[in-house]
Amino acid sequence: MKKRIALLDLLCLGLVLALIGPRAHSRQREAGRTATLPTPTLVVLAETEDPYASLADEIARTENALRLHAIEDLETVDASYVNYVASPEWLTEGKLLALSALSATTGRYPAIGIISGATMAQARALWLRGFVSGAAHTR
Repeated sequence: MKKRIALLDLLCLGLVLALIGPRAHSRQREAGRTATLPTPTLVVLAETEDPYASLADEIARTENALRLHAIEDLETVDASYVNYVASPEWLTEGKLLALSALSATTGRYPAIGIISGATMAQARALWLRGFVSGAAHTR
């Protein structure tokens, strides 16, 4: 129960940062953007040591997406969508805060999806639901 409350607090903080971030950092973003960053539509993120990293590799191959190996790597791209693949033990409050803080400091706010599950099979099933659903919408 305590972990759920902490996660809810974390999500609320992320929402607040997302709402105030664009206004607070718009001048910084414009001044700091001297070079154009690559703009892939989709980025798949999972740390190399995460047990679900192989699922991230599979997703990136299937969706022809850029594969990143650390949250900090998001500073090097200006993606529209980020799929963060993480096993439950790797999906920590600190990492979610780091994702939120990165958006606030860079001024870039991609749509971020989290792909996780009690097992890798469940995480894969979650991704496949979205993949099939997305494919149905593009036809």
